[in-house]
Amino acid sequence: MIPYYIGKFVDIISSRDFGKVYGLAFQLGIVVLVRSHRNYNIQASSIFTFIRAMYYNVMSERIAKALRLDLYSSIINKDVEFFDSRKTGDLCKTLIS
Repeated sequence: MIPYYIGKFVDIISSRDFGKVYGLAFQLGIVVLVRSHRNYNIQASSIFTFIRAMYYNVMSERIAKALRLDLYSSIINKDVEFFDSRKTGDLCKTLIS
């Protein structure tokens, strides 16, 4: 059962349909809890650790994306004098980092 869900995770991640990951992670957690025998405790712990790490990674990427969009929109809305007084490389470096 676990390899089936791992395959589904790989399919969803490769198709970049990240909205389905949360539902699948919840289903996998339920399956592991229902089948929690002595030998599944290690698998349950590792699966929930993966889910926690996945949530942290998704949230940090969303925050970084929002910050970049805010920075980009603020730079685009500057006056022409701002661009005359700055080097193009410095602006590009700020956007990339």
